[in-house]
Amino acid sequence: MAAPYSADRKAVEGIVLAGGAGRRVGGRDKGLLALGESSSGAPGTCAPQPCAERAVELLRPLCSRVYISANRNRERYEAMGSDGVFADRRPAYSGPLAGLEALRDHLRSERLLLLPCDTLPPTPGPLLQLLDALDDREDLDLVYAASQGRDQYLVAALRKRALLSVGRIIDEGSGSVREWIEGLVTRRIELSAHYPLHNRNEMTQ
Repeated sequence: MAAPYSADRKAVEGIVLAGGAGRRVGGRDKGLLALGESSSGAPGTCAPQPCAERAVELLRPLCSRVYISANRNRERYEAMGSDGVFADRRPAYSGPLAGLEALRDHLRSERLLLLPCDTLPPTPGPLLQLLDALDDREDLDLVYAASQGRDQYLVAALRKRALLSVGRIIDEGSGSVREWIEGLVTRRIELSAHYPLHNRNEMTQ
């Protein structure tokens, strides 16, 4: 399938964040939970595809390379068709910024697309919208999505330079995504109601 993005795909890399402890889903590995499966493990109505694998599929048409940040079940993640799986260099489950820190030195492109395994758009369209907004202004470090009135800071298009500060934020003790965002030049994009972001933590029925 031809990439919908008209620019050189080699200038964009994708990151799937799947390194969390899964505390809100009973300690289960969220990236391996099937789409439509409830937090209790009951089956849903969607195809039984792992969330992280679907995230790779969404990024692939827009990116030359897609990486996964994961801290367990490495073999299963390696079978999802990414270009590499990387664990945190910090103690396990130090937060999403630790995942970005671990990947930073492996990235070759200056533009990145970021997608948590538990917050997925239905199509690559919203990711393309974020990338186009990033390209509109060279001063922007990061463009993040908002959906249904909620900010989703980690559904984002960003420049690699935005990752320079993640180690400092973790070293200072907070590891806060919001604190990281506040130190960047950002833009918020409200996604159309036709492209809602489905948060895996809310699929409990």
